[in-house]
Amino acid sequence: MNLTFENEKKEVYVSYTRATLPKDNREYSIIYVYGLSSKEKFILLTNKNIKEANDAIKLVRTYLDRWRIETYHRSIKDEYNYEDIRVRSLKSINNLTYIFNLVIGHIISLVEEMNNKLLSIKIIEESKSLRQTVGVWITQFARGINVMLMRAVVGIKEFFKDSRKKLENEIIITQLSLQI
Repeated sequence: MNLTFENEKKEVYVSYTRATLPKDNREYSIIYVYGLSSKEKFILLTNKNIKEANDAIKLVRTYLDRWRIETYHRSIKDEYNYEDIRVRSLKSINNLTYIFNLVIGHIISLVEEMNNKLLSIKIIEESKSLRQTVGVWITQFARGINVMLMRAVVGIKEFFKDSRKKLENEIIITQLSLQI
């Protein structure tokens, strides 16, 4: 099967078997996925009965979709303290979630244009992450925005002063070299 994993298109191989666990009389299906990582195979244990290869492929796709959803929820709980928000009604929770998802959508649009925008590059630099290449950028963006806003007394324009000065100096040098 073909997958897009960590922004790479990969051809992976899926196999499955039935097994019982020690001290457990129930049968489980074990799905092996080869090719996602060069080091290890990906193993899924499920109580679903797999009759053919398409069933295993559907379960792998379902699990990876579920993993993306879990990663999203973990990031909003960890980075945005979403569980600490106190409201009194379901309508308030829904409204807050709607606004929050709009903000996350805007952050994701920044991520999509990350290589082209100075703001996106600065946010990633400010996140001070240990790994520069990750599959889920939303956490790095959250940390970067948090750091920027915690230091911003006047506004975020202060973060771009050095970059603007460098750009202005490059333009002046280019203009002078063209005039000579």
